[in-house]
Amino acid sequence: MNSSISGAGQHSEGRRHRTLGALGLQPQPTELAAAAALREAVMRAAPVVLEPVMAVEVITPAESLGDVIGDPLRRHGHVQGQDARGSNVAVVTAHVPLKRVFGYISQRRALGSGRAQFTMQLSHYAQAAARAALAA
Repeated sequence: MNSSISGAGQHSEGRRHRTLGALGLQPQPTELAAAAALREAVMRAAPVVLEPVMAVEVITPAESLGDVIGDPLRRHGHVQGQDARGSNVAVVTAHVPLKRVFGYISQRRALGSGRAQFTMQLSHYAQAAARAALAA
C-alpha cells in the first residue's frame, strides 16, 4: 500500500526524463534538435504573412467621383468598379487592406464634401507587401 502512495506523487516530468534516459538521450539536446528541425521545416515551407482586405463601397455625389476613386489607390487598394445611380450619384467599389482603412471616415468626409457614405466588410485575406511582412 505504501508503494502505491509513493508512486502517486511522481510528476510527468520525472517520467519524461526516465523515458529519455532509457533511450540514452539527454532532455536538453533533444529539445534543441526538435527546435532546429521545426525551424528548418518552417523555412522550407516558405510561410507568408496574410492581411485582411476589406470590400469598400462608397456612394458619393458625382462631382466628387475623381477624388473618391483616387483615395483607394493612395491606400494601396484596387478599384473594382464604379456605377451611376441616378444623374448625380456615383457608387465606387474597391478592395483596400484593413491597415490602410484607418482614418478613412474623416478622409471620406473631406473628399465627398460631407455627403458621401460608405460601407465596409471583410472580403478576403491577401499576401501582405514585403515591407509590411517584415514589420509584423
